[in-house]
Amino acid sequence: MAPRTARKKAEPKKAADLWKEEIERAGNLPAKTYTLDGHYEEGEKVDHSSFGLGMVKKLISPDKMEVLFEEELKVMIRAVNITNVQPAPARMPRRLSWARRPASRPEKSPKEIRSAEPETA
Repeated sequence: MAPRTARKKAEPKKAADLWKEEIERAGNLPAKTYTLDGHYEEGEKVDHSSFGLGMVKKLISPDKMEVLFEEELKVMIRAVNITNVQPAPARMPRRLSWARRPASRPEKSPKEIRSAEPETA
């Protein structure tokens, strides 16, 4: 019998290779400038100020999408209505453990404390 040799696994395509294929496939499709409140669809080009040119691969939820950039696949926020966002409700300040409430009854003076102690013979 011939000795067994390990088969080489097919290397997964790198993000840069996939990105290049997607950009070529999109052709002359214009790129939208990425904004939080932008509406994007699968297959659209996105121009991000930090990550560069990308392709929308998948819409995850109404407000999230996967975008393939040259370096890596990223989850991005989309379609957020920034102008009508309600501010968070005001919260009461947290009570600090070292801050004590004022005593509900006045403290006893040293004279009152001494008079309350039983006398020893």
